[in-house]
Amino acid sequence: MKGSEKRLMQFMDGSNKRFIIPVYQRNYSWKLEHCKQLLDDLKSLINKNNTPHFFGSVVSSHMEGGNREDFLIIDGQQRITTISILLLAIVHLIKEGKVIPKKDSLSMQILETHLIDKYQNEERKIRLKPIKDDCDAFDALFSEGNFKENSTITKNFTYFANRIINENICVDDLYDAICRLEIVDIFLEKEDNPQLIFESLNSTGLELEEGDKIRNYILMGLPSKKQDEYYYKYWVNIEKQTNFNVSEFFRTYLTLKLSRTVIIRDVYFTFKSQFSTKDINEELFKELLGYSYLYNKIINPLDGDKTIFRDVLYRLNYLDFSVTYSTILAILYKWKKAALSE
Repeated sequence: MKGSEKRLMQFMDGSNKRFIIPVYQRNYSWKLEHCKQLLDDLKSLINKNNTPHFFGSVVSSHMEGGNREDFLIIDGQQRITTISILLLAIVHLIKEGKVIPKKDSLSMQILETHLIDKYQNEERKIRLKPIKDDCDAFDALFSEGNFKENSTITKNFTYFANRIINENICVDDLYDAICRLEIVDIFLEKEDNPQLIFESLNSTGLELEEGDKIRNYILMGLPSKKQDEYYYKYWVNIEKQTNFNVSEFFRTYLTLKLSRTVIIRDVYFTFKSQFSTKDINEELFKELLGYSYLYNKIINPLDGDKTIFRDVLYRLNYLDFSVTYSTILAILYKWKKAALSE
């Protein structure tokens, strides 16, 4: 592991660099209050010539099977994505003539130095690659329209653009302030354990939920191709079946498996203590997905096929008897295996 202090823009410089957010990371989740704080900090920097501002750490490694300059962002994706969104807002405002920069080439400088690789052979020349729907929303910002309005990425882009216009912020000064953001650049070598490093980081970003930590744990150690395969084949469906409340699902699952109550804050470390990295295989993913379908019958009893106990589950949900979920999950599992009649 190598660590060094450097400017964020120095980290993002280089025409052939690409930054890939691995599938085991959570979606982009910075809220407007986080964007407000960032822009407030940058505005204060404008009045402090040459003063740097610490912006947290970025942990990266080379992507397996990728080019030499393909970096997996293990920690710091929220900040890198947010800065990229802010830079895109500046580029759009200049192109649309809503702001006039002091430097005529500012828009092209930002675009070609930090955001795109115009010499990339692949069709997609954008250097940052978020995951899932985030990638579609981010890519849309490079077009003239057709933005994904419901995306957090688009909402934060609009927030930045509106504040720059409404507060008459000089985009040249704002870009200079961005260039003074400093990070600790932590690069992982092949022999480093990214999961242990990930757990020990005291990041300035949003706290991960227990389900986020489990997703990282069971996907991070797999080869890149298996990460993508298992993520889309199993994990995405587990999220959907649990109404995206994966932490509660794992609390119920572990309570059933261990025959003891597991409190929510202990879910991740309890899971990790029960399943070592050698236990993480496709059979485990299949089991988790199977239990998620049964869990869905508990939390969404009126959906799907009608069963004789559907109304009972509806009443339990109405009364919020979630303490019974692990027991019900065990009963449904037996029923599914034809070991219990309806």
